[in-house]
Amino acid sequence: MVEATEQLSPLASELRQGLQNKEFHLNYQPVFHLGTEKLAGFEALLRWMHPERGCLHPAQFLSIAERNGLIVPLMQLALREMTRQVSQWHADLSVPPEFLVTMNLPFKYLKQCDLDRDLDDLVLDNNLIPQLIRFELSETDIPGNEEFLSNVIDRLNRRGIQTLIDDFGAGEDPRGSISRLKFSALKIDRSVIRNLDSHYAKRCVGAIISLAHGNGMDVYAKGIENKVQLNLLREMGCTIGQGFYFSSAQEKDSASLFLSENLQEDSGSGVQTSRLLPFDLFSGLNYEELNEVAVQCKEIIVQPDALVIRQGQVGNRIYFLEEGSVSVYKGDAESAVMLGIFEGPTVFGEMAIIDPERIRTANVQSVTALKALSISIDTFKPLLRRMPTLAGNLKYLVNSRSR
Repeated sequence: MVEATEQLSPLASELRQGLQNKEFHLNYQPVFHLGTEKLAGFEALLRWMHPERGCLHPAQFLSIAERNGLIVPLMQLALREMTRQVSQWHADLSVPPEFLVTMNLPFKYLKQCDLDRDLDDLVLDNNLIPQLIRFELSETDIPGNEEFLSNVIDRLNRRGIQTLIDDFGAGEDPRGSISRLKFSALKIDRSVIRNLDSHYAKRCVGAIISLAHGNGMDVYAKGIENKVQLNLLREMGCTIGQGFYFSSAQEKDSASLFLSENLQEDSGSGVQTSRLLPFDLFSGLNYEELNEVAVQCKEIIVQPDALVIRQGQVGNRIYFLEEGSVSVYKGDAESAVMLGIFEGPTVFGEMAIIDPERIRTANVQSVTALKALSISIDTFKPLLRRMPTLAGNLKYLVNSRSR
């Protein structure tokens, strides 16, 4: 990296010109649930399409931007593109709320920017729901900067934006920092995953996963290149990962197509009919009716502290919570009126069905990780008309919760 930086240092003026000429853009690397190998989200990766040198990666230009006072406008551009794309995906496709896009925030950007103003602009300009994105902070930036980063993480958390430790295992031992900083997950560095066939690396990865789980954190793995690594990570309890075994980073249009195809595959597969049986909503339905509902359902996995339903928004889906618990409240997080904690199996989101405008009347936030099924309201309403028993069960559910 040092050699590349020294070689490209004359690019400082070209970098400034590149910003003006819109030569920077994002690629998106797919991230997958390791248990099901289904798409979980993307990591947004900054690229510079240099007119003469071709595609340059951050290691080749970020330090130049930092030394020449360009890191803030460069990252503002990247963040605008990411949030614009995320908002578009959620507007155009039936993207589930647990589908997340992440981006690494360089430490020098955080030190020099007006973070709150940048975030306000992103939300306002792109009609962004903040919970749909996550930011990554490098492990190597933690030592000596805990107080500053703690403040950054708290400000992001107040907006519903969770943070991950990136490149975990590549720098100094930050185990003490994990318990003090409110990270939601960590990403094991690819240098550790690369050597996973060695006994020492396996012990390191196992210790990292135990440490993360002990602090209530999810574990991501970077640089998964083969099936052996995938199986080992699964066995050790790593839940999410990315790497060339799954897919390389893709340009925007290719990523959009990739996402659309994966959503179609998921929606077409349905779920097993037996998974509907624990819910009183489906009591009394015969097998054919249950199967008709099941084929329209999709499985979702939601991380802790995710806002699944936001009060005041238009509701498009109803959820059948199989495992985990959710809190239901009105108002914002600071002045919330708690309505209750619900554990699976239970149904939520049903109130939007009876409102002609489908306006959500309360917030629903995950307390723990959730395993749930969901179905679109547009699909569910015709089922209610064809199935009187289902319609009666729904009416009873709504009335019992209105008392």
